[in-house]
Amino acid sequence: MTGWPLTAIGEVARINPPKPKYQELRDEDPVGFVPMAAVDETSGEISVVEERPLGALRAKSYRTFASGDVLFAKITPCMENGKSAIVPELPNGHGFGSTEFHVLRPGPAVDAGYLWNFVRQKSYRTEAEAHMTGSVGQARVPAGFLRDTEIPLPSLDEQRRIVEHLRLVNHHVKAAAERLAAARRIIEGATRSLYSSASTGRLTEDWRRAHTDGPDADLPAGWEQVRVKDIAECLDRMRKPVNNTERAKRPGSVPYYGANGQVGWIDEALFDEPLVLVVEDETFTGRTKPFSYLITGPSWVNNHAHVLRPKNGITPAALNILLSFYDFIPLTSGSTGRRKLTQKSLMDARLALPPPAEQEEITRRVDEALTSMTRVTEHLAQVNRTLNRTAEAAATRAFQGAPIPSPEDGQRDQS
Repeated sequence: MTGWPLTAIGEVARINPPKPKYQELRDEDPVGFVPMAAVDETSGEISVVEERPLGALRAKSYRTFASGDVLFAKITPCMENGKSAIVPELPNGHGFGSTEFHVLRPGPAVDAGYLWNFVRQKSYRTEAEAHMTGSVGQARVPAGFLRDTEIPLPSLDEQRRIVEHLRLVNHHVKAAAERLAAARRIIEGATRSLYSSASTGRLTEDWRRAHTDGPDADLPAGWEQVRVKDIAECLDRMRKPVNNTERAKRPGSVPYYGANGQVGWIDEALFDEPLVLVVEDETFTGRTKPFSYLITGPSWVNNHAHVLRPKNGITPAALNILLSFYDFIPLTSGSTGRRKLTQKSLMDARLALPPPAEQEEITRRVDEALTSMTRVTEHLAQVNRTLNRTAEAAATRAFQGAPIPSPEDGQRDQS
């Protein structure tokens, strides 16, 4: 234990203070407005403060706050996700925002950063979740929970040392997380490059030199130009959409697939064989996901994915490799937000088809590379989870009174 006194938050901070009179301001004077979406759940920062005239807000039922207050989202899932922030400088010092915020106004005995770090702890949010009231999907943390929460209260100097320590921890965690995100983007790019090289023959150039006689020309040696309809049968006539409400009445163990993968379960199968699904109507512009994916076994497919059965010697895996990152966008029609790849456009699409033996080699090499990439991705995810636990553990130790390392300690560790 810390030996620090435990004090109810309501003793050192006002919870949801009353709306001010604004007697010193005119209706045309600017004030700040903070919507819930402006609070970043990862960083705990307010991304933007909108400037609005006081007269447009003062008579409405917004939550009011001031510079230096602590905002704490009270509604699910915003609270669980960590939407809380210290209010920055506001126009004329006054702000308005969502009624789904609780406002904590620190008194002279508690530092705003200390209070914010305390209520932002995952362990605290988990406890707050257990005290939520209201209906499912609209549950809220009552103000009384915050008011009655006991917080360890060291001196202001010690509070500020803790705040600075946690700031440095979070800074290093954020920097590491950004590097992890960059690594994940590299892997995503490498995946696209892998499929591109596989579908153009670059991946197996060395294999062809050892196994074929002719040189590559406009097409790799032994490859032929075909249309999708030459190597696949379209089974769109057999697919059926079933909405969420109807699927809820038909629970089962059969995967239910849509444009981008499995989206649920159902009680019976429309198909029971290896098939390739190609997105029909979804976001195409700026898309980073593959356009196709492979399914096997019992399945049900809705009307957002074309269903292809390979024929004339191509394997399902090879067909999927050729289509995963095919440039379908020029073949789509409709609005930018939700373009459509029609069945005719898909089946008329031209592609280069490798011979069966090279299909097998391409599939082997792609699978091998994807296995390695998956291992790296899983390792990155594990490191990211460790980073999150590190930040949480640092906060827990700090509020338990563990010694705070000095900046000089960190410098010695790096030397």
